[in-house]
Amino acid sequence: MIGQKSPYSVRSIFLRPVVLTALIGIVGSEAAAQDFGPEDGSSKKWEFVLGGGAFYGPTFEGSNESEATGLPFFSVTYDDRFTLGIDGLSAKVYDNSGFSLTTKLGYEFGWTEDDDPDLAGLGDVEGGATLGFGIEYNADPFIVYADIDRSLGDSEGLVGKFGVEVSRPVGRVLLGAGLSATYADANHMQSYFGVTTAQSAASGYATYTPEAGFKRADLELSATYMFSENWMLRGQVEFGQLLGDAADSPIVQEKTQTTAGLFVAYRF
Repeated sequence: MIGQKSPYSVRSIFLRPVVLTALIGIVGSEAAAQDFGPEDGSSKKWEFVLGGGAFYGPTFEGSNESEATGLPFFSVTYDDRFTLGIDGLSAKVYDNSGFSLTTKLGYEFGWTEDDDPDLAGLGDVEGGATLGFGIEYNADPFIVYADIDRSLGDSEGLVGKFGVEVSRPVGRVLLGAGLSATYADANHMQSYFGVTTAQSAASGYATYTPEAGFKRADLELSATYMFSENWMLRGQVEFGQLLGDAADSPIVQEKTQTTAGLFVAYRF
C-alpha cells in the first residue's frame, strides 16, 4: 500500500492555546475599550473556535497534481488543558516553566486508489485511530516541539515530527514561521511509499521496500489577522521536501510539495 493524502499540517491550522493567547493580546487594549470578554475581567474556562476555509495542495504525498479542498473545523478547549477538534482529543498532563507534555488521541486519514489515477492498482490504506504524545518548550517567541504518533489503522506506523516555530505580532497581524522534519518507521514507509510484488503486477510500478528514516522536511509561513477579539483570518503556505527512501519511491512524481490555505474563524 502506498501514497498518503497530502498531509496539510493540522497542527498549524488549529490555533493552540499559546497562539490564541498571543492573538488576543494583539487586540487586548482595543478589546477592553469595546467591552469584549467577561465583564468581571476573569478568564474563561471554555474556549470555542469555529471556522472553515480551503487549502490547495497535492492529491497525495508525492503527487505532481494538486487540488482545492474545503475544510470546516472546530476546536473546544477547557482550562487550557483539554482540547477537542477534528484532529482529535488532547490532554495536557504537565505544564511548568515553559515545558509541557500532552497526550493525544487522533485519527490517521488513509486514502483509496480512486483518489488519483496514478494510484490505480495499489490498493487502499484504511485510516484508523492514532495514539501519541507531544513535548513542547515555549521560550517566547520560539516554540520547540516533538510529536510522536502511533497508528492503529492499516499502516500500524510510528511517525515523529520535530520542529521549531516562531511568531511575532505586527500591529493586528501575527506573523509566524516554522521548520520541521518528519521521521517514519518501516511500517509507515512501506504502507505509503513501498510497492509489494502484487502491487507491482497490478500497477506497473517497480517493487520497492523503503526503510525507516526521515521522510520529509517542511517550511511553513503564516499570517493571522485579528478583526476583533473574536474574528480572525489566517493564511499560510507550506513548502515540503520529500527525503530519503520516501523521495526515491517509484510512485513519487514530485519531491517538492507545496500547499496553501486560507481560513476564517470565530472564537467565543
